[in-house]
Amino acid sequence: MKKKCVICGNWLPLNRTMQKTCSVVCRKEHQKRYQRRYYKQRNHSIQAQTIAKRPKKKCVVCGKRFPINQPEQKVCSVPCRKEYRKKYCKQFGKLWRKNNKDSIILYRKKHWLLKTKNDPAYTKKHREYMRVYYHKKVKNNTEHNKKRAVYRKEKWLQLKQNSELYNKYLSYRRKWIKLARARDPEYSKRINAYKREYRNKRKNDPDYIAKCKACAKRRYYKKKNDTGYKERHSVYYRRYLSQKRKDPEFCEKEVARKRALRRQKKQEAMDRGELFEYMEQQNARARAYRLSKVNDVEYVSRRRARTREWLRQKRIKDPEYFVKKSIKARLVYMRKSFMRCLATIQAVSSTVSGNLSSTKGGENVSSSKEHGK
Repeated sequence: MKKKCVICGNWLPLNRTMQKTCSVVCRKEHQKRYQRRYYKQRNHSIQAQTIAKRPKKKCVVCGKRFPINQPEQKVCSVPCRKEYRKKYCKQFGKLWRKNNKDSIILYRKKHWLLKTKNDPAYTKKHREYMRVYYHKKVKNNTEHNKKRAVYRKEKWLQLKQNSELYNKYLSYRRKWIKLARARDPEYSKRINAYKREYRNKRKNDPDYIAKCKACAKRRYYKKKNDTGYKERHSVYYRRYLSQKRKDPEFCEKEVARKRALRRQKKQEAMDRGELFEYMEQQNARARAYRLSKVNDVEYVSRRRARTREWLRQKRIKDPEYFVKKSIKARLVYMRKSFMRCLATIQAVSSTVSGNLSSTKGGENVSSSKEHGK
């Protein structure tokens, strides 16, 4: 009697009546299937015995009694569970959210990070949805905005008190701004325009001005002794100037601003009666800076090139500039020499007057002695 393989269906030889498979591969597959079927039947029989022993409970939705798998189970089947969610979860949802705010926030953060890392299209969709939601529901709702402002103030104060969290927030904010600038080149322009509008609105508010001044003072004293910040700021400022110096209007404005600031400081020193000290301080600072940069070849070459360019432009604008400069230098030299002559005359006159007074005193003493005799 011919037989077929149980797995692949090939014919088996006649002399092997007990054989069920044709090859080693088919035999292994047959063993797997047999074991799977055996354990499935065995588990079903065990479950039927255990279900009969389980305690029964009444379903919240349909009212039937059913054996429970867990002590917290309330429904007997999937349709009953769906109905229970529709009816009862809306009532207790708000209370649950109030009692589990921290866990919800953590879950949302994890979900958001996973989504944004793996799916960049999701971020765009989410942003568009949030913009639409904000414009429809939140923007014109004054009560919601007031509550939101109060809540944000409280959170901000709590964050500032914890230094570790505040530093983390600042580092995260810097990274986020870098990413935003990389994605959108006009991001910084929009932010600066928004800041200007906000400052112009609060320009005449004395509380806002006092807060800004106090914040600037704190920042200044905090970063005064930070050498790393000074180096970073100097590098950033050099880059900014190198980009802006290509614009001639900006250069003129910057020069005018610096001149006005110098005049203002000079006037303040004159009002205080400390002009001479102020000028000495400025000259000493300039000398110290030049001495520190003597060995810097790049700085010296840059400064020489700048002076040559400045003299060339002066010569173009005013051909008689060097004549005026030489006359001015001569006048200054004459004035200095005159002041030196005055100083020497005063010194000589003082010494001569001292000698005369001493000789007169000696003569008077000798005359008095003669008269006594």
